Amino acid sequence: MMQLIKQEFSDRVDEINRYFHLLENITEKDAQLIFPNENNRRENLNIRLGLTLKSGLILLLYNLVESSISKCLGAIHQSLTNEQLTYFEMSDELQKIWLKYHYELLSDKSINNDKNVAQLQTMLGILSANKTITISLEESKQLSESLYSGNLDAREIKKIAKKYGIAFDLTSEEVRFVEKMRNKLAHGEVSFEEGCQDKPIQYMQKVKDETINFIREFVNAVEQFIAEKKYKK
Repeated sequence: MMQLIKQEFSDRVDEINRYFHLLENITEKDAQLIFPNENNRRENLNIRLGLTLKSGLILLLYNLVESSISKCLGAIHQSLTNEQLTYFEMSDELQKIWLKYHYELLSDKSINNDKNVAQLQTMLGILSANKTITISLEESKQLSESLYSGNLDAREIKKIAKKYGIAFDLTSEEVRFVEKMRNKLAHGEVSFEEGCQDKPIQYMQKVKDETINFIREFVNAVEQFIAEKKYKK
């Protein structure tokens, strides 16, 4: 499963690099549009388009961040399920995560009481009968999202790694910038032209490279975590 995740990561990185190549050509090399069906008519690209494209890079980078983190946590959950572990065979960290997730479901007032009772019965049945833990794809998605709620910066990723017991302790101001700017764009606090208008292309390249390297290291750490079965006691 990790090989597939690493391939998807590589594909998204290629997508980002192609986008950045276009952005750099437009903002730094005065690229023009050529219309071969109109006698090779040329048209200059408006500088404001470059500002919009800079902000677009932020969304591509955050897409890489959230997708990679979610898929990596899903791989851990799938490995745990494949091992057919009981609650008491899971690591202390995974026990806490599993209990906290189900406790929050029970505490959700929007859920029908009958469903809460059924959920409690399921939990008690698993624990009392020492049944194996099975985390479905949908449960894995909900469990992962409950840990970060769509706000993944370097600090949050480090917290997630600590909760799972993953050996990962990197920091990155660039990843934090991506998360903050993504939220401003998503919530309409700034327009796409305004978002990164004061950031030179050199800084945008640094943001791109640092974010990619940060997530690559996280993926590698998760791969090692799974290979060493750190989700087990």
